[in-house]
Amino acid sequence: MKTNIQLFLLVSFSIFCLSTAKADEAGKQLFQQHCASCHGDPVAGQRRIAPPIFAVKNHYLAVHDEELTFVNAIEEWVAKPEEKNSLMKGAIRHFKLMPKIVVAEDDVTKIAEYIFSDAVGIPEAYKKHYSQNHGGKTSEQAPASYSRLLLRQFRLSPQQMDELKLSKEQLVTINQLLVDKEVVMQPMREEVLSFNQQLQSLDSRKADFKNEIAALADVNAKRVEQMVIASGGARAKIEAVLDDNQYQMLLKFRAAFIKRLKRR
Repeated sequence: MKTNIQLFLLVSFSIFCLSTAKADEAGKQLFQQHCASCHGDPVAGQRRIAPPIFAVKNHYLAVHDEELTFVNAIEEWVAKPEEKNSLMKGAIRHFKLMPKIVVAEDDVTKIAEYIFSDAVGIPEAYKKHYSQNHGGKTSEQAPASYSRLLLRQFRLSPQQMDELKLSKEQLVTINQLLVDKEVVMQPMREEVLSFNQQLQSLDSRKADFKNEIAALADVNAKRVEQMVIASGGARAKIEAVLDDNQYQMLLKFRAAFIKRLKRR
């Protein structure tokens, strides 16, 4: 009896995996058909005309981290793309508003499920590019020297990093997680910084000036909330790489750092 149950569970799991793989493949094909020309990799020599799909995914995940709400949000956007409902105001300023496209509702659902899946992630080439241009020293050079991202993340001096005694494997993993974090966070930071410019562009003598400020503040608050959520999630992943002793030492260093700030 026990063997039969185990066999049933194994078969059911295999069927589930197979159906999931087929669904991902269907979504991928539909994405290539309807979306890749704008959100995929641009043809050599041509300019990008829309944000890459991994950037779209990261913005939506920051607000909708469950598949159902994520898919619903994508469906609503495709059905009626409007700037006031956009999670990517910076992309609209750079690429203009996405035109309405005609795609069957079931196909949009499959595309959204594919985007949510693990099949869509940050391209390794983009991570490498970002690391080379923004990450400072590479993880392969540690512990002789530490990346700017790593020192900024932990708010530690190189001497304190030495005291943590991170292994080469830990450093490689942490530096990669830091690059992943920065790829997600940098566009959000740029948008938050741009809000002051938008404020300065408003006409203070218009009758609806206060309403415009309120709308701008609301969008800014949502972006800051997304940043906090994304940053907190990334921090948890990074600090999970530390063992218990290293983590306790980090907390000790952090408490001392905060104490020094309060004295200023």
